[in-house]
Amino acid sequence: MMSKLMKRAVTTCSIGFEEKKYDEAEYARQVSKLFSTDHHEETVHPNAIEIVDKLACTDDEPFADSSAIPTYYVSKNCARTSYRSTRW
Repeated sequence: MMSKLMKRAVTTCSIGFEEKKYDEAEYARQVSKLFSTDHHEETVHPNAIEIVDKLACTDDEPFADSSAIPTYYVSKNCARTSYRSTRW
């Protein structure tokens, strides 16, 4: 619905992983193609030790869910993308 209502392409972001069993980038590309989005993708090399302090700061409470790591990386990708994108 959003892609039909917008006057420009919807911006989408995703991350991929070198380890194929965790990589969903191809599915994101298929969705992007289907809806003609302005898609931004990056392959990440997660390093939980490197970002643990940042996660503790952003979550503001104990959070024991491994999804916090990929969520951090895709959010970082989206923030960079939205900063570069044309404002609506």
